Amino acid sequence: MKRALALALAVTTTLVHTPRASASPLFELVGAGLGSGGFNARGAGPSAASTYFNPSLLPKAKQGLEVGWLFLHDAIDIDLAPRPAGVDVPVSALDRVRTAQPPVPTDWLTSGCSPATGGRCVRDVAPAPRQGDGSSHAVRGYQLLGLVSHLLGESLSLGLYALVPLSSFTQAHAFFVDEREQFFSNSLHPELYSDRLTPVSLAFGAGSRLYRGLYVGLSFTLGLSNRADASAYVGNSAQLAETLELSTKVDVETRVAPHLAVTYEPHARLSVSATLHSPQRMEIETAFGIYLPNGDVQYATRKATHAYLPWIAGLAATYDLTESADAGVQLAMTATFERWSRYVDRQSDRPHGGYGWRDIATGTFGVRLRRER
Repeated sequence: MKRALALALAVTTTLVHTPRASASPLFELVGAGLGSGGFNARGAGPSAASTYFNPSLLPKAKQGLEVGWLFLHDAIDIDLAPRPAGVDVPVSALDRVRTAQPPVPTDWLTSGCSPATGGRCVRDVAPAPRQGDGSSHAVRGYQLLGLVSHLLGESLSLGLYALVPLSSFTQAHAFFVDEREQFFSNSLHPELYSDRLTPVSLAFGAGSRLYRGLYVGLSFTLGLSNRADASAYVGNSAQLAETLELSTKVDVETRVAPHLAVTYEPHARLSVSATLHSPQRMEIETAFGIYLPNGDVQYATRKATHAYLPWIAGLAATYDLTESADAGVQLAMTATFERWSRYVDRQSDRPHGGYGWRDIATGTFGVRLRRER
């Protein structure tokens, strides 16, 4: 039985001026949940988790099934600055605003509106106070599943690694990052967390030893591409619940993102790995069709992109300080380059101008203790 203790000496440093954008979804956010690779799994701790982080390590992983559980608390607070005086949108603006998306009166957002009390709204409007519907401070549980099978010894090893939410199978919240969110939650949400922590994470792949000291691997992460077509006939817009007829069609397609890895061992103590992860995402395209009794038929399509991860290139190395077969001390180092300048938000827009994202490089160093018995 092998026991590996990853010391809490893993130090993550940012090599550029901007803070690191933590690359959730879960595989990147929490590191290897199985085995002992932790945040150095791109080069250390061969296990089922290597299927995602470095499939070229699969031939060195122990064959078998691994099961575990993970609990995550996203304690993220978003505090808004005080609203300056004089920026309220008065109800009288309804008489003057002629834009395609007129703003909601501030009084409606803070206190709601009711026609019974003389409000200008047609029907009751529930209040949506500023930052009153954020999405954080949730405890989430996950089932971890890992499988390694050596079909042809080290010549062909297969791996499977999955993180499955214990609550809902997946969630997708296409919130806006600007003033348009006033029409919905009227709150800001963590861009790289929130619903990005809810989809199923699944990787499968294979690794092989080409010859002594040289290993290669190829794996894929599973993603979804969804299209929902909703065609509606509205007999009377003033009585929507009573006169709406709705026909829906939903298509769900799977897509995969490939990942490559190479590991070379120039001698028994030293191992060097290179990995390349292609962009990952989940897409939802929604088409609307509205048919009114006066013959007004209109169609519109909107696309949302969830759980986007950019190109990530990694270079990792491990070095054993001891030669003992029963116990050892190992140094592990990882460096990554992440192309966040190509980030696509939930509205399938790429931030630009002063809001553009930057590419980042990160480094991780750790000390690992190993004891076999």
